[in-house]
Amino acid sequence: MSIHFYFRLLILTPMLFAACRTGKKQMQKGDYDQAVVLAVKRLKQNPDSRKARATLPEAYEYARQKHLTAVDQNLKSNDPLRWDFIVEHYEILNRLYAEISSCPACKSLVPNPVFIQSELQNAKLEATKYHYGQGIKEMEKKDMMAARNAYRQFLKAKTYTPQYDVIDDWLVKSKDAATIDVLVLDIPMHSRTFSLSNEFFSNKIMEYARSLRFRFVDFYSLKEVEQYKIAPHQELEMRFDDFVVGQTYVKETIEKIKRDSVRIGEVNTKEGKKPVYGTVNAELHTFTKTVQSSGLLDVRIYDSKSGTTIQQRKFPGTYIWDSRWAFFNGDEKALTKEQLNMTRLREIPPPPPQDLFIQFTVPIYDQVTNFLRNYYKQHDI
Repeated sequence: MSIHFYFRLLILTPMLFAACRTGKKQMQKGDYDQAVVLAVKRLKQNPDSRKARATLPEAYEYARQKHLTAVDQNLKSNDPLRWDFIVEHYEILNRLYAEISSCPACKSLVPNPVFIQSELQNAKLEATKYHYGQGIKEMEKKDMMAARNAYRQFLKAKTYTPQYDVIDDWLVKSKDAATIDVLVLDIPMHSRTFSLSNEFFSNKIMEYARSLRFRFVDFYSLKEVEQYKIAPHQELEMRFDDFVVGQTYVKETIEKIKRDSVRIGEVNTKEGKKPVYGTVNAELHTFTKTVQSSGLLDVRIYDSKSGTTIQQRKFPGTYIWDSRWAFFNGDEKALTKEQLNMTRLREIPPPPPQDLFIQFTVPIYDQVTNFLRNYYKQHDI
């Protein structure tokens, strides 16, 4: 036996052993449904498995009795959710039926598994009526949180009976009544120095807000509010308290460089040409140009009817662009390779103001989107 086979056997043996015994263990724990599922799975792999063949009929009988007894108890109960429980028990029995029916070796062990049809449909209809009625009651309260409860009730009703009455109409009505409509105002931009556009930043904020896909929060532009005659509950206003684009600084550094033992030439001797070493000097002028752009965005959420501020935060952003170049006087042999490469660079113009504006809004965008996500997430319940 090879060492590889030995180790594979060590790994596989416990797994196979567990697969043989798991169904029985689940039955001993009282989890009869899972015991049935695992026994069926084992019999599909090995129709002659003695333990699975012994486990399946016993586990199924316990499961069948458990669910039918629970159904009888709920039928006698006054619990308003009793029909939900009855549907659940019937559906579990039908899933067990499907499991056994998909396994040829299982059919002889459990020849007549229970399949519930008309009773299940009746239970679903009763559950639908209950949740639909609860939804109507919640809508009568004419309250946003009640409308959210109504929406969930109608949604539950629809899962049981998709075509029930005018359930789709009530889903639309309840969701509309439950949703916070937020008007996202355009960011005003007043710059005497530059003709800057905030359109890119505003569009990115709106795009992100809509990507959140909250169930009970919708975001609209001013154009959409006017076009669809929406009366927003809240307004999101963003404006720059202050911003600076293209604040330029130039710094010059002068460095005197001296290097000894540098080969500066060669001389002819009787033995031939020999190198000459000496001291070389240079004066290096290094320039660093930085262009700083920064701003402070004020974000305010307020109630559209009362004008009361609900939330207000300020978010800073900064972007620094830089350029470096140099020139020297003296002997280039005094310079390092890096210094010499620097002297081959030339001053380059900074990006246009619009690009600088966009760059300093990048960190602001991250802060604003985090704020919006966290704030509206707690209101989407």
